[in-house]
Amino acid sequence: MEEHEHIDRVKSKLWKYSLLCAASFMPPIIAISMPFYLVSPYLSENETLSTWFQRSGSLMVIIAIITEFKLYSLNDYFDLNNTRMFVPVDLPKTYKSTYFVISIVALMSMLIGTLIWGYGDIFV
Repeated sequence: MEEHEHIDRVKSKLWKYSLLCAASFMPPIIAISMPFYLVSPYLSENETLSTWFQRSGSLMVIIAIITEFKLYSLNDYFDLNNTRMFVPVDLPKTYKSTYFVISIVALMSMLIGTLIWGYGDIFV
């Protein structure tokens, strides 16, 4: 692969993974903002919107874990001691901060999702 192909590949994957990371916040947002009268016919008698909010935390964690595993596949591009592949000189310097931010947001999504998963029915 040529240098510009590596850069394009990393740039497109970082963009996709940032969208996936942002999508991890969607299940709780949808669960908390859904009007009760729309979903009440589909709920059993012992389920409420707060239990659906609680369950959305598990989806948030799953999507964040998938994001983190996908992001780990780009780790070879940012390891300066990498001997397995040729890394363009500008790549780690240019995109490492983006990689780090997406990784931190995915970690925060996992933590927030775990809190929602465990205590979501109390929050609502």
